[in-house]
Amino acid sequence: MAEDTATQPPSPEDREELKLLYEVSVADLAFFKQQQWVATNYGVAIYVALVAIASQLLTKPLATSHKILLSLLALAVLLGALGVLCQLQHSIEVRRARLEKVREHFGTAFHAALAAMPKREDILLLLLVAVLVAGFAVTCWLVTFEI
Repeated sequence: MAEDTATQPPSPEDREELKLLYEVSVADLAFFKQQQWVATNYGVAIYVALVAIASQLLTKPLATSHKILLSLLALAVLLGALGVLCQLQHSIEVRRARLEKVREHFGTAFHAALAAMPKREDILLLLLVAVLVAGFAVTCWLVTFEI
């Protein structure tokens, strides 16, 4: 009868591989979170550039075609940035699931230490989406009504 590998302790080789996988997954999580900030920052920077173009380079008052074009560009930035954020969030969720599976093989001391900190809801993605949506709205408003 074959032993259940989920209940028996991992071999020293498996332990090293699990430790390596854990470390790589944690590093991946940090990288993906940083990339979410970078994508949001670039989105906001492009919004600023669109407003600067509208206020400095185009004729005053702005032609309706320019307002539409700049608003469509802002929409493209919003959709592109949200797409990148979603892809990064999916990668984060995959790494978190991987970490959960790896943690199953760790000992009681690890689980006791992990339980010492309550799990928090991750609101970073909501914050970044809100920043992008607000930036889109402000950009469209400035382009359409204020410049």
